[in-house]
Amino acid sequence: MTTTSRSESMNSFFDEYVKPSTGLKEFIENSQRALETQYLNEVKADYETKYKQRRLLFNSGLEIHASAIYTKEMFRQFQEELRKSASYVVRSCKEGSNYIWKLYLVEKYNVPENCRRSYRVMVNHG
Repeated sequence: MTTTSRSESMNSFFDEYVKPSTGLKEFIENSQRALETQYLNEVKADYETKYKQRRLLFNSGLEIHASAIYTKEMFRQFQEELRKSASYVVRSCKEGSNYIWKLYLVEKYNVPENCRRSYRVMVNHG
C-alpha cells in the first residue's frame, strides 16, 4: 500500500467521525470513538476467525486445516483456489521419469476434449 493510499484510507476512516467544523474537544472524543469502533470490529473478526465454523467445500484435511489457521477472507481466497484446482486431473507418466525426476501430465477436465491442453510437470524427488 502506498503512502497516498494509506493516508486516503485513514481519512476515509475518520470522515464518519470528524467534520471540518469539528472543534478540538469534539475531535478528540470522536477520534476515540472511531478507534474504539475499529478495535471492536477487529475483536469480532478475531472471534469469528477462531470460533465460528466455516463452510467447507470438500471436507478434506487440507481445507479443514486452512479453516483453522486462516482469517475469514484468506480462507475464502484459499477455497476459491482449491475449487479451481479440483478441475484438473494429474496422471503419472512412466516415460521421462527416473529415480530423481517424476513426470506428471496435468489436464483441465471440465473443458471440451478438443480444447484441452496437457501440461508436463517435472518434480524433483531427489
